Amino acid sequence: MNVLVHLSLSSAPTAIRAAANTYCQLLLSQSDNNVKLIVLDRLNELKSSHRDIMVDMIMDVLRALSSPNLDIRRKALNIVLELITPRNINEVVLMLKKEVVKTQSGELEKNGEYRQLLIQTIHSCAIKFPEVASTVIHLLMDFLGDSNVASAVDVALFVREIIETNPNLRVSIIARLLDTFYQIRAARACSCGLWIIGEYCLSLSEVESGIATIT
Repeated sequence: MNVLVHLSLSSAPTAIRAAANTYCQLLLSQSDNNVKLIVLDRLNELKSSHRDIMVDMIMDVLRALSSPNLDIRRKALNIVLELITPRNINEVVLMLKKEVVKTQSGELEKNGEYRQLLIQTIHSCAIKFPEVASTVIHLLMDFLGDSNVASAVDVALFVREIIETNPNLRVSIIARLLDTFYQIRAARACSCGLWIIGEYCLSLSEVESGIATIT
């Protein structure tokens, strides 16, 4: 309550920053998910009115991902996507990659849904900042055979977009796709993979490998 009063009485940057810090501390200290969701709503409001201050809090907001609650994670990631800048994008993507790797363990609940959410967020980051594509593409391609169909399809569409917009990554993407194609189980992901192979296997050796892979 004190932080709400303080915030309503002043719009000075120091007061806003203090409020944002307090909210971020509450995200970690509160065990009640409803409280965390309310705090994220407040942070979202601050993001809308004081984005420059909230940009500096982006890694603190990301710590909300430690909660196993999918709604909390989704809200936090939505806020983060509007706070990424050229200055913080690499640090944000690094943390998102670590979270993706964590979903491969059997310890987290709703791993498939959370992984899909992370993949979509990383995809959005790569659209805004194409230079990060090369740092995430090979990791995400490990999930082309994901048992979560939506995740597998999201990865396949991401791969197609990256190979279309980043010619310098074509060779490594094709090599990785040919190595992992047999793992793909989702029909839509498979059809997307086939299209990529047919469209982007350019050298003779790639064409031969592509034919061998799909026959």
